[in-house]
Parts: sequence; C-alpha cells; structure tokens
Amino acid sequence: MIQSGKDIYGEKPLTRYIRQGVKVCKMVRQYGTVFQVGTQQRSSPHFRLACELARNGYLGKVHTIEVAAPGGTAYPCEPPCEVPEGFDWDMWTGPAPMFPFDKRRVEWLAMYMISHYCAGFVTNWGVHHLDIAGWGIPEVFRKPFTVEGQGVMPDYGMTDTWISWRVKFKYESGLLLDFCNSGNPFKQGCRFVGDEGWVHVNRAGITASPMSLLKVNFKDTDTRLHVSPGSDASMNPGYAYQAHTADFFQCVRNRQDPVSPVEEGHGATTLGNITDIVLRLGQKLKWDWDQSKFIDNDAANSMLCRAERAPWTM
Repeated sequence: MIQSGKDIYGEKPLTRYIRQGVKVCKMVRQYGTVFQVGTQQRSSPHFRLACELARNGYLGKVHTIEVAAPGGTAYPCEPPCEVPEGFDWDMWTGPAPMFPFDKRRVEWLAMYMISHYCAGFVTNWGVHHLDIAGWGIPEVFRKPFTVEGQGVMPDYGMTDTWISWRVKFKYESGLLLDFCNSGNPFKQGCRFVGDEGWVHVNRAGITASPMSLLKVNFKDTDTRLHVSPGSDASMNPGYAYQAHTADFFQCVRNRQDPVSPVEEGHGATTLGNITDIVLRLGQKLKWDWDQSKFIDNDAANSMLCRAERAPWTM
C-alpha cells in the first residue's frame, strides 16, 4: 500500500515484530506517506493535558512513569473445523505459520492471545498507555535503557501470551518506566510522577496531586502538543475516535504528520514487544534505539523478527 502511494490509518500494535516496524517507518518516510497510528488516546484532551504537564515541568522532574494495561486471558483449545464459505483463511493467516482452521483462533479476543499473531495484551492494550508515556516524556522512545521483569503464562489451552506481568525499564537519566497488568500493582492508565506532583490519566478521566495542576494556565513558552480537529468539543472519551479520524483526513489534505505518527506508534509497539522478549528470556537486557537492537545479546536479537510465510512477506 505504501509503495502504491496510498495514505494509511493503521491500527495498533503497529507490527508483530520489531524489525517489521523499522521497515514500515523507513518506507513511510521514503514514499511520503501520511500514516496515522490508531492510538486514539492522543486525540483526547485528558491525555494531552497529562502529557503537557509532564513535558513542561509542572510536576517537577519526572522520575517515574507507571503504566498499567488489562492483563491477558487463557482460552481452551478448539478442535479444527471446516473453513466458513467465503472466508480466506490463507490471507487471514498472512505471514504467520499455517494451522488447521478453528473458530476460536480467529475470534476476538483469543486471536490477540496467540503469539503467532500478537504478543498479547502487553502490546495490544499496552501500546495505548505506553504511547502516552512516550508522548509525555519523549526520552522513553529515544534513549537507551535496561529492562527486566517477570510474568505469568497460561497453564492450559491454546493461548501462549502473558496473563500478568511487571517489567521495569531503567534509563540512564534515572527515569523509571514501570509497566504491569492492571492492579499489579498499578491502576490502569499512565501516571507521571515528579518530585513536585503527579498526574494519572486513563479513559475514565484525569486526576492529579495537587489537583490545582488540572487548572494550570500554560505559558506561551511551554511546549504544546498536537490538537486533533474537534478533540476539545467533547469530554466523552469515545469522541477521541472521531477526532483521531478527522485528524487523519486533515493530514491527508495538508500532508503534515498526524497526532500519532508512525515512529511514535513503532516506539510504543516496540516497548510492548520488548516486554514479551524480556519475559520469555528471563534475563536483564539493554536496548539501543539508534541501532534498534539489544546490546550484546544474540538470543534477544534473534527474536526481533521471525520467518514470514510466503507469499505474505514485507
């Protein structure tokens, strides 16, 4: 689609594997594509406010970002059956390994919990709040870090992605990104914690300490973030979908980057995929964004991509 000159609204996670995301980012810039990633929280005024408070020093120095997303689910095995008439099982499978068809495998949400198609909710849901972490503190997507953690896999059934997890990303500046499934121990959403206050945001709303942060009058010298068309017209979180789509169409017309450009979507997806890799290996790893690889760990780097089933290749 990129080579044919089409602009793209692409849902998240951006890619299943990290090296696929690197290729997508390179091609988008090579062909001048407008690519809006479906991380629609960026088109919500609540999330934008939280990130502007974090970026502009209103929390003091941000030292910790707490991110929590819904955990995964185990699903029982389903016996193979005939492919429904009119359903292209080969195309649906795409570059993933081919398995006998069963109705559970293609259903929402089970398909997100099978590692051939998705890294599970560490990316499928995690990408939303990891994206907000990077929108508020750009270092998250740009500076090297070490990462380690623990997680729990299903002990039965057809799914093989993380039910629960807690992973810590530690940056050279001292910043800590602490990522878990909801309640383990953090409340779902993204919380920026500074030495002068904190702000927590999710789709239910925004809260802060002190609460006066929510009524800050920003200065002309502050960094203000991209505002999607009509995003302030409604405080209903569901309205963000409409504003996000409107932003895409506006950028198709003016040829500017949308609120969720491809590199940011890749960054958030990468953090989720790194979470999957570090949990599977059970090792402390070091990541370098400039090289898009782990430092001195061949086993981890071998998991940056997988063989693609022809002819469904990138």
